[in-house]
Amino acid sequence: MKRMIKSILTCALTALPFFAQAYDSNAIPDDQFIYSYDEMLNFDVAAYLEEHAPHLKDQADVITHWAGYSSVSPKVLITLIEMQSGLLSRGERQFAAMQQPMGDLSSESGFNAQVQDIATRLATNYYRTVGQEQQNLAFVGQGIATESLSDELRNNSEGDIEEFQEVYHRLFPETAQSTTPSAAPALNRFAAYTRNALPPDNLLQLPFPVGEQWYFGGAHTYTGSGSYPLSSLDLNNGGYWGSNTSNKWAAASAGGTAIRHSSCFVEVLHEGGWSTTYYHLDNIQFQNRATVSRNQKLANYANNQSQALCDGGSSTGPHQHFSLKYNGSYFHLEGVSLSGYKVKTGRWSYDGDCNYFWLSKDNYRYCANRSLSNPGVPNGGDPTDGGDDNGGDDGGDDNSSETTLRNGQTVQNMSANKEDLTYYVLDVPAGSRNLYFKISGGRGDVDMYVKRDGRPGFNNYNCRPYTTTQDELCYYRTPQAGKYYIMLHAFSNYSGISLQVGYENDNDQGNNREMSNGQVYRNLSGAQGEKSYFRLNVPAGATDLRIEMSGGTGDADMHVMHQSQPTLSNYHCRPYSTKQMEWCSWRYPYAGTFHIMLHAFKPYSGIQLVATYKTGSGARASMNLTEHMEE
Repeated sequence: MKRMIKSILTCALTALPFFAQAYDSNAIPDDQFIYSYDEMLNFDVAAYLEEHAPHLKDQADVITHWAGYSSVSPKVLITLIEMQSGLLSRGERQFAAMQQPMGDLSSESGFNAQVQDIATRLATNYYRTVGQEQQNLAFVGQGIATESLSDELRNNSEGDIEEFQEVYHRLFPETAQSTTPSAAPALNRFAAYTRNALPPDNLLQLPFPVGEQWYFGGAHTYTGSGSYPLSSLDLNNGGYWGSNTSNKWAAASAGGTAIRHSSCFVEVLHEGGWSTTYYHLDNIQFQNRATVSRNQKLANYANNQSQALCDGGSSTGPHQHFSLKYNGSYFHLEGVSLSGYKVKTGRWSYDGDCNYFWLSKDNYRYCANRSLSNPGVPNGGDPTDGGDDNGGDDGGDDNSSETTLRNGQTVQNMSANKEDLTYYVLDVPAGSRNLYFKISGGRGDVDMYVKRDGRPGFNNYNCRPYTTTQDELCYYRTPQAGKYYIMLHAFSNYSGISLQVGYENDNDQGNNREMSNGQVYRNLSGAQGEKSYFRLNVPAGATDLRIEMSGGTGDADMHVMHQSQPTLSNYHCRPYSTKQMEWCSWRYPYAGTFHIMLHAFKPYSGIQLVATYKTGSGARASMNLTEHMEE
């Protein structure tokens, strides 16, 4: 309701189809470019090809392998294949097209080689920019993916970007409704790349069975070249090509959902946006998308080069290639704890100089190419569990009570004395997404700890941001259901701090109130930063839909989206009015559920919200047909 006044943004889209939109030069949001949690869990490449291009189904393993390896979305790779060779729409395999599915984007020959080449080059471009941001401590934000694509498309022209968008949305129509990612993942990626966020010390163990002793090499990028992010380690327990490796097991570093990218490459998705990958494998022990526990045996490392490189690549001998990702992107290992060993990454890939690369524990350095014993995670309880030990929380006063928070709530002007502990709890229902906990503002020094289904402590938590500023964020893209406990520790006296919590959930009835035609919600109010949700079901054939917010004092902003909840950056209508009156209207709306979000840019009260539409009779419902009063 402020800041920008553009009459074109009143959302009175009376003559245009609901989803009519122009393609812009930001071809794809970064969180659609990266192979995300959601995509790994919900998009089946083999099933998609069987339905839309059955002649390519046998190439699904190639696409998922290089998508997982490069961290580039398989939807991006499939789009480029269709854009460059038309292989999906041809309806049949043609030798020339199968040899060059990426056309002249790649000088390689063969389906596997070209997909590998382009996936790796896209990722290299992407991480080069990310590394520059990290080095400069400046987050450029969205547009890195488009920049990476532009570097690879033939003429680096606007036309190529527009063609990519057209093909991408044609092949995957659901992406047209979410071309702008929410702000929370971007904020969290920034925290990760500036190394302000690290996985909890008790989350990850070394990726081989507890009690065993393996050799490790220098940290390196996922490809083994370059210097950022140094996300990977090579580990082995002996062997050579042709030797027996049936007792050499890669074990899950933490519990989670196991993804089989190919017969030699797997990934385990953990809580808090973290995931770990395991490469050069054989004899995989789980079904795709199965739940695994920490220390569970995943696979042997392969004893022959053909299996170790099942879809291409390079390997000089039997070993497992282990990597860490965060929200789908490879994560720099500096400061990461594995079974209590802290990683010092070195200067570049495979830096073996112990003055620069080492693993440390109990004030002792372990240098590259030495053996390392795996004791399991510290304070982790049973090494086969999922890491949610609810034993002693070592957090201080267990007698203090927790304050229960509601979705979208902001607690303002908090203060405490040095060493004070304050606890909060938020109940997160199943099916939620984009869960966040954020502290900001004020003076002093407060540290935030978050843990699911039990109070966090100083050494027992799921998220601990470790920032040097008064802004901290914990973000879960696809959180598990449960109670999330927040502990605020006063490292020194603090005052004026704000805590914000929230998540998105289409079925959250507590903060997702149903509206009917003509219904009025009166006297609505909200604290600064709070989000309130409503939903309206519009029948087929309805006309003249109008959703209107008016009256009251303060500053509330309305966001409306069809078929899913809007966010601050993802919506179909956002009026941008400077007055306390906003509306969105459609002459011929699509049938289905319209979701409304009221965001308190500043505290507000006395707001009225009403939604009306015409049905077959042509008469608009009376605005006082039904009313709901907020006391």
